[in-house]
Amino acid sequence: MKNKGYTLITTMLIITVLFVIGATGAMLIYYGNMTSGAMINYSKAYYNADYGLQQVAYNVMNGTCRCTNNGCGISQTLPTGGTVQVITQSDVNNRTCFIESIGTGQTGGEVVRAIMVPKRGSNWVTLGVINGSISMSGGTAINGCDYTDQCEVTGLLEGPNVTLTRSGSATNSYTCQNNPNPNSPAGILGDPYISKTTSKDIVQLVTHFNSFSQLQNYILTEVANYFGTTTNGSSINAPTQNYSCYCSGSATFNGSIISCGFLPLSNSCSIYYIGGNLTVNFPNYANSGNFGSNQLIYTNGNINITLNGNSYINGGLLYTPNTLNLVANGSSQIGQQSPITFIANNGSLSINTSSSINGLIMVNNLTSINAGNLTINGALYVNKVSASNGISLSGTSSINFNYSVLSQIARTFPNLFNPVNCYSSSNSAQQNMFNAVTLY
Repeated sequence: MKNKGYTLITTMLIITVLFVIGATGAMLIYYGNMTSGAMINYSKAYYNADYGLQQVAYNVMNGTCRCTNNGCGISQTLPTGGTVQVITQSDVNNRTCFIESIGTGQTGGEVVRAIMVPKRGSNWVTLGVINGSISMSGGTAINGCDYTDQCEVTGLLEGPNVTLTRSGSATNSYTCQNNPNPNSPAGILGDPYISKTTSKDIVQLVTHFNSFSQLQNYILTEVANYFGTTTNGSSINAPTQNYSCYCSGSATFNGSIISCGFLPLSNSCSIYYIGGNLTVNFPNYANSGNFGSNQLIYTNGNINITLNGNSYINGGLLYTPNTLNLVANGSSQIGQQSPITFIANNGSLSINTSSSINGLIMVNNLTSINAGNLTINGALYVNKVSASNGISLSGTSSINFNYSVLSQIARTFPNLFNPVNCYSSSNSAQQNMFNAVTLY
């Protein structure tokens, strides 16, 4: 009888142990399934957030949406399960877009991914005009495709009040990938070839300033500091240092020396101040002149440049708060050996035959530009074009974005210009996505 009792107790213990083992196994399977499901749900939320981030970042970098006030935001239920909501906001200068993407899984839970990307395909463009008219005829080109440096930017950036007329081969519009003849472009080319801007001032695109007047005031202050003096309206007071770089009246440039009347200024100045007009006149064949590549020439009067024959000038940044009058005839070359930068409040450009410019031209008010076979390798930026004249490109004139030229200018004057970035290349979105972060 006693043995039967032990047998019953042993059997009950075995059954209890087996029950505990079975229950434990069931619980492990249950929680394992829950963990596996949670991981799958988290992965889906992550990839949903990443999907929204990539989609919106691509649109921002290619200029197809506005970042400000959630202008690029999306909210979607995805066919694969779960949702994505993307929120966008630009910085105060409207240059960089902050993107936050919230992804949820099929059964709840969320992942938030974020990134900051520059707006548009590039922060630089080939021709930027805020207000005015542009006419293109014949085989003229506005070309944003730099195949040498693999840099693709917007060809023509238009403000809200721009009128564009085209005829002949100039009516072509191509992306850089679809250009059938990259060695002989005609029309408007770029990625995208035309885009719109809500910016009210062209300097917001490529400088550190919000308006042309801010840019002008900065340059004037830099000049005043160099001469140890202060600003006085649109000019500076008499210098207390670097006297050999200062001219209170008008000056001429003869090819190697800036002369103030009959007195030559020093040829080792980093900044020059000309109180009157600066005249560069090369009437004969094959004259030449070189400003220092990093020199700033401030002219309080007008800058009057006339080149004939096979003349050329190179280097420097020439600025005037008044008018730039540039006339180039024959096969004159400007900035071929060292890029040149022109910044002027007003400008009149007359370029004939086969003259070319390697550099950057930035004009607040452009009264006229007449070009027969002009070539600009760099970029042209204008706030307002005269209603009576406009920008007129004819013959085989072309404005070609040139990364090498513009990046050299940006490196030489980093306090003025933003770096030249090319974000329209095929792998640009992937490169930017490497900088994305998961917030939670």
